[in-house]
Amino acid sequence: MEASTGQTPDLSHLPAVLAMAADIAAIESRKSLTQKYRSIQSLQLTELQYKLLEGIDAEKIETARLGEIVSAFEALKKVEHMIEGKPTEIKGLVAYLVALEKEDVQMKEADVVEMES
Repeated sequence: MEASTGQTPDLSHLPAVLAMAADIAAIESRKSLTQKYRSIQSLQLTELQYKLLEGIDAEKIETARLGEIVSAFEALKKVEHMIEGKPTEIKGLVAYLVALEKEDVQMKEADVVEMES
């Protein structure tokens, strides 16, 4: 056993520890509800996807930039592949268009940085 040095222990971390304990207790108290939400989360996401798709009409597609259309198609295709259990990597023409769009965005960002300097 060590001899007492007469110094008081550092308790500065105590409020953080107590706050963490309270947070853990609050999470534990909502555990059942949180688990129920997890079980319906994919249904909620599906409902949101449906609402988004319903909001897209021919006029919006016609006025959209190519990059926006490509990004939307890429996102939808990835979700489709995930649902079907397929790899989510996009290949072919869409992959090429996505790469072109990313390159274009990078060049525009570089131009803005260059103009600011």
